[in-house]
Amino acid sequence: VVTSRPLLSRDRYSALENESELLVTMRLENLSDEQKRIVAYARLGAAGIEAYDNLLSRLRTSQNVSDQGTQQGEETSNDGAEDVFGNPMMLSMLLCYLQTMGRRSEELEADEEKAEESEETT
Repeated sequence: VVTSRPLLSRDRYSALENESELLVTMRLENLSDEQKRIVAYARLGAAGIEAYDNLLSRLRTSQNVSDQGTQQGEETSNDGAEDVFGNPMMLSMLLCYLQTMGRRSEELEADEEKAEESEETT
């Protein structure tokens, strides 16, 4: 079993609790920005990496605005927020979303081109 969640919680009993000597526990580190970009480029290609970069830029900008509000005495729910997309599973979900949006955009462009061609012929 591979999971990023702790095996045991304080409130619950685990069937594996008594077998802890048979378990290897690892702590995985988040992916670095460079590693995330390499994975994104491999999945999205040159055309999709721009959408990835734009989204991360918007997220960072919104987090900076949120941080500035905190410095001015406002409360925020992002205290101790971590890099969500440093988790490979979350990064994969983001890339799937961007792939889907890229395909939709391509389909819309193709439909528009067909519509323009049909208007030109009539």
